[in-house]
Amino acid sequence: MRGILAFSCVFLSVVASGQNTGSKASEKQAKDSVVGWVCPAGLEQGASFPGGEEAMMRFINKNLQYPERNDTGRLQFRVIVSFVVNKDGSLSDIKILKSVKGETSLEAAAIRVVKMMPKWEPGTANAKPVERTYVLPIMFSYK
Repeated sequence: MRGILAFSCVFLSVVASGQNTGSKASEKQAKDSVVGWVCPAGLEQGASFPGGEEAMMRFINKNLQYPERNDTGRLQFRVIVSFVVNKDGSLSDIKILKSVKGETSLEAAAIRVVKMMPKWEPGTANAKPVERTYVLPIMFSYK
């Protein structure tokens, strides 16, 4: 039974340079990435979904497929997905940060909808595109 999507739109900027340390590629990524919100106001802009937050909610509502599930009595589930918005606006490194144990079908549905997203407007720092890691909670609500 498909329910109504309760979408929680909270974006958290995650320090990208702290991941995969030790390689030349990660050193370059650390130099090219913005670490937290450290730039003075007006010099940095976060990445954004084309059309803004409301457009993203409409996109997810339209494209998120609720998997069939056994009735466990639980009606709401939250899956937290992280992804990198690259300098060209493409998304990469899509992964589940937190989910409900044993609910792999919900995880797959959340990853699928993020993979379907169009290119984002990349974030900028000092007028240059930068990579950003975002965290997106997706709520599944069953009736």
